[in-house]
Amino acid sequence: MSTRKKITVSDFLQDDSSISIQITGSNSYYENIIRKEISTTFKDMDQSGNVHFFDLSKTKDISEILNAFNTYPCFSKFRYVVVKGITKSDKDSIIKIIDYLQNPSKTTKHIFLSNDNNVEIPCESFIKDDHNKANARKFINEELKKRNMKLNDEVIEELSAKNFNNKSTLINEIEKIESFLTTNDDKEIIKDMVDGIKRESFDETYNLMHCINRKDLKSCLLELKKTKFTENIFLEMSKIAWRFRIYLKIKTFKKNNMKESEIITNINVSKYQYKHLDIESENKTFKDILEGLRALKNTDRLLKSTDISHDLLAFYLLKKLCGQ
Repeated sequence: MSTRKKITVSDFLQDDSSISIQITGSNSYYENIIRKEISTTFKDMDQSGNVHFFDLSKTKDISEILNAFNTYPCFSKFRYVVVKGITKSDKDSIIKIIDYLQNPSKTTKHIFLSNDNNVEIPCESFIKDDHNKANARKFINEELKKRNMKLNDEVIEELSAKNFNNKSTLINEIEKIESFLTTNDDKEIIKDMVDGIKRESFDETYNLMHCINRKDLKSCLLELKKTKFTENIFLEMSKIAWRFRIYLKIKTFKKNNMKESEIITNINVSKYQYKHLDIESENKTFKDILEGLRALKNTDRLLKSTDISHDLLAFYLLKKLCGQ
């Protein structure tokens, strides 16, 4: 295949010369973009049966997807097939898709959505989100410009820090703020919402950390099922690692007789957060914390260098963090 070209969703859908694209980023965000673009550009196409969405995280029946690829469109130039939820663990399905793409249907637009940077499908075009706070800030500013909105730097910083790898979440937060931002007198409301974002981001990991700190592996695994831990494993691990590093700082500062107000300033958390973190750190030894950080680092290495499933690595990580 020739060199892949970077392209927008809109341009890909309207470019008759390009029939395959891999999009690495927030699946829900790009799915909404695709649905909106198709609905706007190709009216009544959904009703005609020329648009198909498949979720590999829910169905592993690749034959149904391949059949859709090979089905001629009805009263349309192209059939549009979107496959989302692709992860590195879908090795068999990916191999069959790659084999198919050696000689794909020229009347099908193939769209592959993945939030896993380790997934690579040989498509003609691509979109790849770089998950970092700087890009999140850029995305937020672009969305604000579209809405003719202005927010101060503190709000933008908190929004970008909350969930910088999920554009759908960022848009939801912006829309919440937009619904309240009617006059210049709304500053207190926005401040309350930003404080809520800070607290929500902090609390997201609390239930799992509570189970880890109690060394309750069974409850950890139950909590794992409630969340999207393995789907966003790097982000979730970074949240746990942040907590362990904060434990280490608190214990070190307290050992050196630093005042509470100084500790809060140094670790850059709110009084609400510090109250919980202080209690949590009291129940851990320096050895516990350092072993936990080593386990997190080792799991990160295995995720990037092996084909071991995310589910299995998450299990062994939690087992290690629970001291088993």
